[in-house]
Amino acid sequence: MHLIFFSLTGWQDWDVEREPLIRSGMPVLIENDLRLEDHAGPRASALVNRWLRELPVSGAPSPNTWEAYARALRDWLAFLGERGVAAFDSRDRLRAVLSVYAEYRLAGPLAVRLAESSWNLHVTAVARFYEWAVDEGHATAVPFTYAWARRFVHGEARTVRRNLAKLRDPKPATTIKYLEPDFAELFVQALEGLQPDGAPDPDFRGHDPSRNATIARFVLASGLRRREFTSAGPGSAASAAGADRAAGPAAGAGEDRQGRQAAHHLGVLRRACRSSPLPGAGTAAGR
Repeated sequence: MHLIFFSLTGWQDWDVEREPLIRSGMPVLIENDLRLEDHAGPRASALVNRWLRELPVSGAPSPNTWEAYARALRDWLAFLGERGVAAFDSRDRLRAVLSVYAEYRLAGPLAVRLAESSWNLHVTAVARFYEWAVDEGHATAVPFTYAWARRFVHGEARTVRRNLAKLRDPKPATTIKYLEPDFAELFVQALEGLQPDGAPDPDFRGHDPSRNATIARFVLASGLRRREFTSAGPGSAASAAGADRAAGPAAGAGEDRQGRQAAHHLGVLRRACRSSPLPGAGTAAGR
């Protein structure tokens, strides 16, 4: 499945009587065999192209929206093809593949993983296309479930519909960012002067790579807070980490294992600092 953008340049030389009724810059999906229909009628890609051409007069006048929706539909149709599911299959099969697609885009390989906002945009594009396809008689059902709720907008109660496949926006208090394990390991390897495959990086020019990597492993294992890490030396860092655990609930098996890992990295850090002191470590206690 390919995505191109239509251009009217040179249309007079085409074998057509009049100028095509397609906006310049309109995205177009093209399948590998270049066919627009088969024995069952128009292909899903051809219907997507027709739906895209109607977006400017359907509440989506921005070319950026056309492109975003086209990319979302391209990825969805390609995924359906890989799983052997027709674009207008039964609702049960479409909902089954939609569940697998959500896992693939939200927790799959990093190259295809989407953030919450991008996933919601994909859901909007796919849902709007299927609603159009049902209205036009090309599909029998929309593979999404909706919930109705009442909200107050400017003091007025309104009934709104919510697609349950969309993810709710996180509250401000829950927007803490965590490093995924693979990113965390990549970060530590970079500090240690290693490439992603673990081989030495010939372009690395850092100082004390072993110590720096050990500090990173200690912080990741102990959960040290940013203020504690930036204002405390090696000795007080251990006390701060221990105080946090003493103030918290009783540690379970996972937390106990995390504590042993932190203690191990702290021991390595102390030995590294004897031979190469941390910058400012000698003055940390006097702050």
